[in-house]
Amino acid sequence: MIDVPIPGVESAPRVYSEDGARWAPDVTITGPVLLGRNVRLDHGSTVVGPAVIGPGVDLGRNATVMRAVVLPATQVPEGAFLAGGIYANPQATAAFLAATHSGAGSYERGLASPPRCD
Repeated sequence: MIDVPIPGVESAPRVYSEDGARWAPDVTITGPVLLGRNVRLDHGSTVVGPAVIGPGVDLGRNATVMRAVVLPATQVPEGAFLAGGIYANPQATAAFLAATHSGAGSYERGLASPPRCD
């Protein structure tokens, strides 16, 4: 068995949230789900796991994420339906990563370049 620490606190069964994550009282979350720092889930939104909602994501009113990963700082529009994939706003994610992981790589046109291995 592999023991991997999960960031954040278990705020509901199989739902883990980091500091600053907040959601409206009528949001539906079915784990396993990880909510990153400063995530905001607007009224009527739904998250069905397994799912990861990255730091700074704003999930719009009545939006749904099912079995997906939403990368940092992505704005998910009202009523959107994201299922079975990895979703991002490349420019916002690259800016977020550059600001929080300075020196971890270079960023061009919103895409992270892999570190050099000499």
